[in-house]
Amino acid sequence: MASPRPSSRPGRAAKVLLVEPWFTGSHRAWAEGFRRYSRHDVELLTGESSGWRATIDRSAADLAARVDSVSDVLIASSMMDLAAFKDRSGFRDVPTLLYLHENQLTYDRSRPDLGRGAINWRSMGAADRIAFNSAFHLEDLLSALPVLGMSAPALAEARQRSLVLPVGIDPDLSAGPDGREDDQPVVLWNHRWEHDKDPGTFVEAILRIADLPFRLILAGEGHNAETYTAPIVDRMGDRVLHAGFAPAHLYSSLLERADLVVSTALQEFFGLSIAEAMACGAVPLVPNRLAYPELLGPKLARCLYKPGTIAERLRSMLSDPARLAALRPAAIAAGGRFDWRQVAPRYDEVIDSMV
Repeated sequence: MASPRPSSRPGRAAKVLLVEPWFTGSHRAWAEGFRRYSRHDVELLTGESSGWRATIDRSAADLAARVDSVSDVLIASSMMDLAAFKDRSGFRDVPTLLYLHENQLTYDRSRPDLGRGAINWRSMGAADRIAFNSAFHLEDLLSALPVLGMSAPALAEARQRSLVLPVGIDPDLSAGPDGREDDQPVVLWNHRWEHDKDPGTFVEAILRIADLPFRLILAGEGHNAETYTAPIVDRMGDRVLHAGFAPAHLYSSLLERADLVVSTALQEFFGLSIAEAMACGAVPLVPNRLAYPELLGPKLARCLYKPGTIAERLRSMLSDPARLAALRPAAIAAGGRFDWRQVAPRYDEVIDSMV
């Protein structure tokens, strides 16, 4: 059953229009989660995925044409030109919060997209407040913006309007009693099988330690999923408990079985899949870079690994079940910080300050 909506403070519920052009994956979870747990009246205006470049380029016009009323507050995802949307939709004078899930200057650090990075900057200028999903992301983008010729005063002014609001996770994704019944530790991969998550490094590491007694859950989506999962299934057979995309009802039960969740990501501004797994009791093993140190916190610093050491670290952790069990409470606490019941009131306070 859904948990009751929390209340950030007494007062009138504002009418909020949340615009999410990229209504899939973590973006969809964010939009639906906030609508469910905010005390405000949140309406969603969403687009259909048509490739990220086309989404950024076309969504402002497409979505503005569908607006049929004016709200008290506008919240918009970074996957469109917010300035163009406001001009076309009649929201020019409506208090606006821009939410940056990612940006196009540092998403691919080897090939920054300067044109769409400029759209990110233009959107920042059209917003009264700018929210980032992590402090890492905030600093990462502000340090990259000078490549577009931004002046120091302009960047300082943008920083003054910026804050950090993490993505929330569904309270139903939380650890219950530790009733794990598997006779071997269970390793979880719950990321997209795409280049930015570097699944090849994960597969290589798993095959190197396949002699150890452990089981695997291979979740996540992606067109190339079978390319990566097939070598592991061929080698490990029925030790693979699941391989393939997992719908929501199955996903939560898979998380509950995991003892260790692994990432090899090359790009991560927040880490929703790791947060979800931790909340369900899985101990993380993630790169010591990007948003991960912030996501895990100091009590799980030993769960960060240096480049080139993942197979060694997996072998060490899987060979010591007692160590995994000892780290589980810290993992649950780290993931629990992002429960929507705790996070939504922080969003609501920002909205309260804008109306």
